[in-house]
Amino acid sequence: MYRITSQRKYIVEAIKSLGHSTINEIADELDENGVSMALSTIYRSLESLEKQNIVRKVATKYGQDFYEMFDQPRHDHFVCSRCHKILDIPKENAEFEVKIIDGNLIRSSETLYYGLCKDCFKHH
Repeated sequence: MYRITSQRKYIVEAIKSLGHSTINEIADELDENGVSMALSTIYRSLESLEKQNIVRKVATKYGQDFYEMFDQPRHDHFVCSRCHKILDIPKENAEFEVKIIDGNLIRSSETLYYGLCKDCFKHH
């Protein structure tokens, strides 16, 4: 059983405020709001919040993980190859059907798209 400590509440509020956010962005947001927290504490808190299905980690091929709230409608993500901005891409089928593929039980799916965001594409 996990507890929602005051530190975790601050982190959740930061993610709600920022949307997709890196650990450094979360730390900056906390700092701007007068909450001092070591990066190691933020890492541990995010791991706990992930296990509780409160936040979701989105890992990209650039080695920079983003965090978002878990309770959002199902969606995929687009990551800009130039500025690394991450955007939500709505799922065409909001409901996911559990499937068995080659004997493997598939419970969920997510797709990461990579390319240039519209801002970077304009200046390409």
